[in-house]
Amino acid sequence: GVLLATLRDENALNALAEQGAETGDPFSMDVGGFMGPASGTPQRIDGTISYIGEGVGFDQVAVVEFGDNNALIITPTLKQVTVTGILKFGPVDPDDYDVVVVKSRVHFRRGFDETGYAKTIFVVDAPGPFIGTVHLDALPWKNVQLSDYYPWNTPRRD
Repeated sequence: GVLLATLRDENALNALAEQGAETGDPFSMDVGGFMGPASGTPQRIDGTISYIGEGVGFDQVAVVEFGDNNALIITPTLKQVTVTGILKFGPVDPDDYDVVVVKSRVHFRRGFDETGYAKTIFVVDAPGPFIGTVHLDALPWKNVQLSDYYPWNTPRRD
């Protein structure tokens, strides 16, 4: 019952186009994990293509269903999902899933949190130092000593 929205992988979309893939075709491909260390490693998805066409503001996206009512939306470039309406296209409706996963720092809050759509929100940070992390002490600082600044110079209160 998980909708994963979205994963940038123009290579997967190009491969599907070259194969002439259509709705209902099987899907077995490694996706993601090619943009750098913060994007992790490619992951194998085995499922069925439930949609190829326009969606999420792009001319060409693919939706792959896998497992027990799980779906992955593949886009040609990064996309901030800010409201639920952007996820209603083709056979996709976020209301059909128990969990909606979006890759966003704070942009999702208006459409998911402030509207009351999301009953619970879990904020998860990717491991390691990368621009956009909430763990500023994980970044490779060269000209600043973090221990000189708040909150790193704040004594612990046990």
